Amino acid sequence: MRTFLIALLVGFIAGAGVMWYVQGHRSEDAAKTAESTPPTAPQTSAPQTPVEKAVEDVKQAVGNTADSVRTAIDAKLDIWHLKADDIKKELAAKGRVVRQQTRDLASEVKDATADARITTEIKGKYALDKDVSALNVSVSTTDGVVTLSGTASSFEAISKAMLIAMETDGVRQVVSTIQVK
Repeated sequence: MRTFLIALLVGFIAGAGVMWYVQGHRSEDAAKTAESTPPTAPQTSAPQTPVEKAVEDVKQAVGNTADSVRTAIDAKLDIWHLKADDIKKELAAKGRVVRQQTRDLASEVKDATADARITTEIKGKYALDKDVSALNVSVSTTDGVVTLSGTASSFEAISKAMLIAMETDGVRQVVSTIQVK
């Protein structure tokens, strides 16, 4: 058993040495190629292998999806007048921001457990969001009316907090008194 472990250790060290040697020569070859390539030669970033091509396709798809999500969020912010400038003006004029959704009366929240679920769901979403601090924003819900208070780092963070609350099931209205610190 001891001999096996020693052989395994020697094999591991030899393998690491070979990898180090090969990597060093690849780097040197790449440097030599870069030096011999004229500066006016266009550099192509086209993938060489099928794996690299697949990775590039995935990156492209993720980028397109992220752009679509950003566009959709911007459209919702415009529709609900939750852009940073809107929030800033309304806070300055009224000291609070109120947005109301129109939904069927049958979907109104009348149950205290539903209000607790809404509050918990919103706080959970804030905890997962990098722009909204779950610790600095207080959330309370009464009959589907969500009240947000506390502080935020920017007007954009306030609009994001309101958007997250508005998109939560059971929310009829969002009232925000969040202030920029």
